[in-house]
Amino acid sequence: MKITFEDKEYTIKFGYKATVKSGIIKKLAQAENDKENEDGFESIEGILLILPELLVIGLQVNHSDEFGYDIDTNEGYQEKVDKAYDLLDRWFENKEHSLIDIFNGIENELLNDSFLSSLFQSAKAEEQKKTKKTTTKKN
Repeated sequence: MKITFEDKEYTIKFGYKATVKSGIIKKLAQAENDKENEDGFESIEGILLILPELLVIGLQVNHSDEFGYDIDTNEGYQEKVDKAYDLLDRWFENKEHSLIDIFNGIENELLNDSFLSSLFQSAKAEEQKKTKKTTTKKN
């Protein structure tokens, strides 16, 4: 996924080590759960909180020169997350940019276009099989 912030293009790609060590998958699952179970404002707050972290982790592969931190110790992580907050602040000043669009785009990159895609596709297929069996049994 490519995004442009203030005339600079960034390529978001989730690498294995940064994704796993950050714990972002668990945080994303919690945000998704909150999105389904909370009212609109609480759901938005969850997205606002996780978005800068998703951005930093997704920038490790191609932009570690600017957003890199020590993945093993997390040294410098909060500094880069703060930088992402600032970047997003400027991004949203442009009224054409949507919180949901950027969140969905980054989430899609993580779930469908990264090393996790085949895992998630398999999990989805398995869930659909279970749902189909349950529906068939009820009828």
